[in-house]
Amino acid sequence: LYDYALKIFLKRKELLISDKPFIYGKIDSKSAEEIAGWAVNPDSVDAVKLNLLVNDNVENTVTANLPVQDLIALNMANSSHVGFVFDLENKYTDKDSIKVIVEGENQEIE
Repeated sequence: LYDYALKIFLKRKELLISDKPFIYGKIDSKSAEEIAGWAVNPDSVDAVKLNLLVNDNVENTVTANLPVQDLIALNMANSSHVGFVFDLENKYTDKDSIKVIVEGENQEIE
């Protein structure tokens, strides 16, 4: 738990120093077919753009603008439309490094 908390703290510190927003988000499901989750910038009403990195190469970009009903109940998002889905089409194997990164940032959604 300590290592995870430290990682988040250091990432937020880096973003604060560079005057960039911290994007809240979570991957809710990950399979050979798709990666799905949500991402929101609480300081903006604009949808977050996300990149799918496979082996450090951008393979796809999506906008987190799909409805996520669970977040409405928790009052965590400026909008209920903060969800995303990357269609993987079974193209990748366990040997591939797959990450979801906020576009233009070095912030990973986990």
